[in-house]
Formats: sequence, C-alpha cells, structure tokens
Amino acid sequence: MVPDDDLDAEALDHDPVVRGPRRLVEAPEPVGIGLRALFLVALGAASLGGALGGVGLGIVVATTPVRRPRHRAPRAVPAALSQPAAAAAAEPGARPRLRAPSLERSQLTLGRGRTLVGALRLLGLTRDEPRAVSQSLRRHVNMRALRPSDVVVALRDPGSHALLRVQYRRGRAELWEATRGGDGAWSAESVQARVESVQLAACWEVPRGPPGTHLRALGVEPEVLVPVGEALTSLGLSPRLREGDLVRVVLEEERLNDGFYRYGPVLALDHQGPGGHHRGYRFRMSSGPGDLYDAEGLTVERGVLRGPVTGARLSSRFDLHRMHPVLHVLRPHLGVDFAAPLGTPVAASAEGVVLSVGPSGPSGNLVRVLHRPLGLETGYAHLSRFAPGVRQGVRVRAGQLLGYVGSTGRSTGPHLHFSVRRGGAFVDPLAYHTPRQRLPDDALAAFRASVAMLGTALDGLSVDAPAVALDAPAAPPTPSRAPSEAPPEEGPEAPEDLLDDDEDTLRGD
Repeated sequence: MVPDDDLDAEALDHDPVVRGPRRLVEAPEPVGIGLRALFLVALGAASLGGALGGVGLGIVVATTPVRRPRHRAPRAVPAALSQPAAAAAAEPGARPRLRAPSLERSQLTLGRGRTLVGALRLLGLTRDEPRAVSQSLRRHVNMRALRPSDVVVALRDPGSHALLRVQYRRGRAELWEATRGGDGAWSAESVQARVESVQLAACWEVPRGPPGTHLRALGVEPEVLVPVGEALTSLGLSPRLREGDLVRVVLEEERLNDGFYRYGPVLALDHQGPGGHHRGYRFRMSSGPGDLYDAEGLTVERGVLRGPVTGARLSSRFDLHRMHPVLHVLRPHLGVDFAAPLGTPVAASAEGVVLSVGPSGPSGNLVRVLHRPLGLETGYAHLSRFAPGVRQGVRVRAGQLLGYVGSTGRSTGPHLHFSVRRGGAFVDPLAYHTPRQRLPDDALAAFRASVAMLGTALDGLSVDAPAVALDAPAAPPTPSRAPSEAPPEEGPEAPEDLLDDDEDTLRGD
C-alpha cells in the first residue's frame, strides 16, 4: 500500500494513468507506467526480434498520453443582415437613404434675455470658446439686437467631440458661421442660406431611456418627437411615446445648406402600442396645415366626450344669437344638432348616472345624464323612443345605448339635439367633443391618391433601418370649398334650416 502523501499532486491532475482519489490505493502492477520501464521493455523487445519489438512498441503506444481537445464555446457568428435591409441593399434602383449627419450637432433657441455667450455655454462649450466665438460673430451680428427666436448650432467632430463650427441662424434667410482655424483662432462669415424641403420616412421602436442617440443613428433628429406628438394628439392618443411603441412616420424636413433646419407637420403616421394600431394621413383642403384623416377620409373623434351618434352629420352648432328656423326670432341655440336617419342609435357620451327620462315639452323625449367626475351634464333630445332599462338613477357607461334618433317635440325632421351643461350653465358641446368630419366628395379622389402613395411608403419601412428620402409627389388639386362648406348629404335627414329644438324647455329643466 502507498500512503496518500507519497502521491504527487501535480501527477494526479495531469498524468492520464493516475486517476485515483486522494486516499490509500492498491499499488498497480509495474506494467510500463514510468518512462524508464517503457524504455527497457522496448529495448528488450527489440533484442528478441521484430515480433517482440512490435509488441513492445504497442505497449509504448498504448501507454502514451493522448491529448484530448478542450471544449470551447462556439464562435459567435456575425449577425446577418435583416431581410428588409438585405432586400433593400440588393434591390436595383432603390431609393437613396439619408445618412446620419457627418457632424455631431446640438442646437437651442436663444430665448428671451439670453446672451450669445450664455447660449454657447449651455451647448457645452469650454470656458474660453464662448467668448471667442461671440467676438468673431460680432462683426456680422449686432449683439444688442439679438432675437429670442434666433437659433444657435454647435457642430462637433463625432469622434473626438471637438468643436469645429458654430452657426447663428435667423429665420430661413440669414445665416452666419464661425469656424475654428488650424491655429485655434475663430473667424466668422455670412453664409448664403439655401433652404430645401424633402419628405422623410423613418421607422423605429421606442428604446429604453432617452431616444436622442437612437434617432440620430437612423438619420433623424430628436426634434421629430414634437410633430409626432402633435400627430398622436390629432389621432386621439397620448402624445407621449412609451418604451416598445412602434412608430412609422412620413413628414416634411427642411434643410438649410444641406443641414437639418426644422421639421414640418407629419404627413402620415402609423403607431402601434398598448392602445392598439392607429394610422392617419394628412390632407390639406386649403393653404393651412390640414388635418389627419383615416383611410376612409374621416377625422378622428377627440375630447372627453364621445360622439352620441356614429357617423352623423353636424347640422347646427352652438349659437347664442341664432335665428330660430320655425319661430323666426333670435333665440339661443344651446347645443348642437346631429342630423341622422330615424331610428339611429344614440349612446351616452361618457360614464354617468341618468338624471331624468321622459317627455319634456318641445324637446320631445329627453334623457339627461350627470357625469360627476367630469363636472358635466349631457342632454339627448327629440328621441323616438328610449332604450330598455334606461331610467332615473341607473348608471350608464360610455357608449351605452340610451335611445334612438327621432323627431319628437318641436322638430320638423329626425335629428338629435345634444346639449352640455357645466356648473348649471349651457356650454358649447364642441369644447368637450370634436366629432368626426368627412372630406367632401370632390376631394376624395385626390385624397385616395395621396393615401396610396403614403401608405406604400409606411408599409415599406423596416425597424431601425436608415431614414428614407422620398420623392416629392405632385401637389393634389386644391378644392375651392372648405370641408365646413360641404353640401348636405343625401338621405332622410332634414335640411339644417328645418331642424328645431326647444331651448326653453331644456333651460327650465
């Protein structure tokens, strides 16, 4: 027996023959364990002849340590191009993509009461740089006549982050630029401003944390979040993007001397988030910015109150000095009228409690609902009949059926008179509810052509791919009439001048 202390610790780890644990073990038979024994056996076998020599060689080979390859983790394979990116790279004649800006850019609006030196310090310039830049620009810009709307832009090297140029902009026509020379001195000059507008299409998934770096890597400036937020609000959504939201957008970008200047309104937006999938297209009826419509040419309903009648036309507005269409006297119209066919369902505009149900003189069949959390009360007049289960004291949810459009009371055609009270006084319902508006028929052809082009651009975007510069489309023909001047829709609803309601009865409730 061999004591454990006589076993070499290093041999236990490396010798392929010695595998015993660290305890007393039986001594193995001396069959070619050491190199000396192996050498003597090989010599003896060689002296006895080729056969024994072969046997000895076999023993040597059998007892020679065999190196086994260590297990290694598989090498990481570089990620392949995504299918959309690969397809875009291989597609002949693909549209040019806008590269990320070659210079690192940061800008701010001067603001009221701020000096140029103070603005440059806010942009992160070192201790001596703001004053040197200001001195160089003083020859061209009157430092005593700075405007709050002026813009200051710092351009840095993306690798070293060293400041290279500073631009001072005033509107779209005036531009001055200060440049650092090789000796470190700053010199300024007036630059001829050249502004061009392009249509930019981009797609990204909102990352965790500030999106500035992520957007710039796509060739989009963080300022894009402002028009995107405005478009989300127009679609009835929260303007705040959340992590994981998927955004596809086409918008106008103005470039000043081949550099970013500002973004215009969103032309098309596709948003997917916890609230669902929403898409809108901008269409201009006149010289204004236009509005966002769905694919059917309808605006989005907005406000704390929902529309009481789906798809109805707003035929008469809130007016304190309206000429009564039947009595022919000036009488306030303390609500709005929705022209709709007889029997059209009427729903509650928000969650609340029913205050009263029943006939109400010239107002006909009337339902009043109190929305205590909103501090509002809504009225639904001229109903043909009430929905089952709607009675005083019953709690109703938003969108719950209250009754059906009729022409009861003082009315010459089927419609719903919708009123809103706040603090006991009648207020304009459109201040709390913006009903859906439809494009006029003579604008639908141009709108559908625009939707086809913008929808194709949105569908062709892939997540985190560089922004795409789209070809500017031909401007659609501008109709000579605004949406509010659309002719009455055909159908059983009465013309506006024949619709009536009794404000006196509503006022007395």
